[in-house]
Amino acid sequence: MPTDLGRAMQRLTPRDIRTRRRAIRDLYEHDRPEALEGFVALLNDDDPWFVAKAVEAHRKWAPLHGVEAFEPLLNHGDVGVRQAGANLLESFGMEAMDTARRLLSDADAAVQQHAARWLIKNGGESAHAELAVHPNVVVRRTLFTRTNLPSELLESGLNDRPAGSTSDTYFPRMLDEALGVKFERRNGGWSDLGGQLQDGLLDVI
Repeated sequence: MPTDLGRAMQRLTPRDIRTRRRAIRDLYEHDRPEALEGFVALLNDDDPWFVAKAVEAHRKWAPLHGVEAFEPLLNHGDVGVRQAGANLLESFGMEAMDTARRLLSDADAAVQQHAARWLIKNGGESAHAELAVHPNVVVRRTLFTRTNLPSELLESGLNDRPAGSTSDTYFPRMLDEALGVKFERRNGGWSDLGGQLQDGLLDVI
């Protein structure tokens, strides 16, 4: 392991894969949190192995550097990387308040839910009120499963249900809003739909 950290980090960038992998193993083995900066570029690597190692480096060392150290994960274009970053919220205290609130607007429902869980634990009444009216039903449900909420919030949770039948309202909101699944809905009786399922015309009832 080179004693010069800069020289060690330079070994993360050559085209030779073996050199880069050896550099990563060395930095991990010697537990060099100062090297985190060198892993940021690897988040955009074409090789999933290097992306995974970069995410792991942030998981291992970002909490030692502060909230801003995991911004590269939260601003990443890949949803899996952003989810890994949102999961790191639990490593931080009140300094992550603004970050958690910002993540409530992320395009991914899982990222929003990670932020909601942190805000439920750390955000206080103002954050709870914000979660109670969040457009994502999963975020609202995450709040309302918590005990010891004020009575007015619990009442709003009891009234938080869409109008209409389950098949026409609940399922579309669960699939589209909460999970981001694009689908085509068909209505019909069980017998008719069951026959279509057997014939391979439907994926699920």
